[in-house]
Amino acid sequence: MRAAELADRRFACLEGCGFCCTFQPEASGRELALLRARLKPRALPVTVGDGRTYLGLQNKCGACTLLERRQCTQYDLRPAHCRYFPFHLHFAEEPEVYVNYTCRGVERAPGGDLAPAFQAGVLANAPAGEIERHERQARETYGAFQRKARRAGAWGDADAVVDSADLAALLTRSGLEAALRRGGDESDADEAWEDALAPFAEEDVTRRPFYLAPDLRWLTFARDGSALDVLEMDERGDLHPRGRVEGIAGWRDAPADLAPYFRSLAARRLFVGSVYALVDEEEYAIGVEPATWLRLAEVTADVAVRARVLAALGTPADRLADETARFYDSAFLDSPTIGGFL
Repeated sequence: MRAAELADRRFACLEGCGFCCTFQPEASGRELALLRARLKPRALPVTVGDGRTYLGLQNKCGACTLLERRQCTQYDLRPAHCRYFPFHLHFAEEPEVYVNYTCRGVERAPGGDLAPAFQAGVLANAPAGEIERHERQARETYGAFQRKARRAGAWGDADAVVDSADLAALLTRSGLEAALRRGGDESDADEAWEDALAPFAEEDVTRRPFYLAPDLRWLTFARDGSALDVLEMDERGDLHPRGRVEGIAGWRDAPADLAPYFRSLAARRLFVGSVYALVDEEEYAIGVEPATWLRLAEVTADVAVRARVLAALGTPADRLADETARFYDSAFLDSPTIGGFL
């Protein structure tokens, strides 16, 4: 199991935060039964999708129905998915642990070690045999992908592309457009920028980018032409205006000091899984190596847009790279992939 992200970090849940409770958790039949017995006669709102059941959100877009005053009212009965946070166990060729940096309880700390917290939060709460089942399915999925890609002439080395890429240069207009060309895409940087801004215009609030501000406000945004309205969401999902960001349209080169975070994203096996997912989505009409360049370009634009928004919100230059990582990490961890998560 790859677990490099557990090193040199520490974690402590922050009182009054509750941001993880805006991520809708899956719940097993047993977990739902225990919660319903506890809450009776109060109903337990749930939603069902992809054959799975999730705890409902307040007004379908706010925090988990169990959250009040940013505290879980049924903390001892919270589902395993809640207990896992801020850790994510991804299954590719082998399992890899990620620490969700969107969580402000996670901090970089030389000499720190989150292995005991991962053991207590994830390994101790995963259902018996579940990790082994995911490992087996991931090996089968990756094996099937490679066979299909080879038959279609689409197989290639995604890691070699990442190793050869100048990730700092990708944060510039010329670097981004060069990556697009190597992926067979004739779009320019402004078009990539618009694609990265598209989620900010989503009608469904739950699909928009969210940012946990340093003062623990839950901020989201609404696209309005070349501007973004800044909105604060409360537990019930109500949105309150908190300002406006002007001049957001059009490519802006991202600060070069974003490159280390960019490099850490590309090093995650999830990145390769997302490349393979793109190849599969295109029915193997595109090769692994061109698809890697396209994914690098996509991530570049996503990171650059978020850095631009944070700069417009007044984030100090010496904090911009770190805050961009906090803004983007959850979105990256939600990337389509042929692997899977626990």
